[in-house]
Amino acid sequence: MCLLYQNFDFCASIFRISNKLTTLSDKLLGEERGERWFEADTYWTKGELLGQLGEDAEMVAECYRKAIEVAREQEARFLEQRALESLKQLR
Repeated sequence: MCLLYQNFDFCASIFRISNKLTTLSDKLLGEERGERWFEADTYWTKGELLGQLGEDAEMVAECYRKAIEVAREQEARFLEQRALESLKQLR
């Protein structure tokens, strides 16, 4: 019974992360239309979620690099530093 509960809990966690990635994808589509308020934060969060799913480190790093690029364009120092730190920890 305990093993069944653990599998259910694991699947529920994956489902929640998957839903968050879908929400992030929707936000990124809005940013492609010129709505860029949360773009750097969205890329950083996507990298965090992909990392939790165990995705390829290069895919995660690309999200962090994109977050850094956007944060620099927007002169958002905190977001830039956070993404730089995440990228550093990934390596």
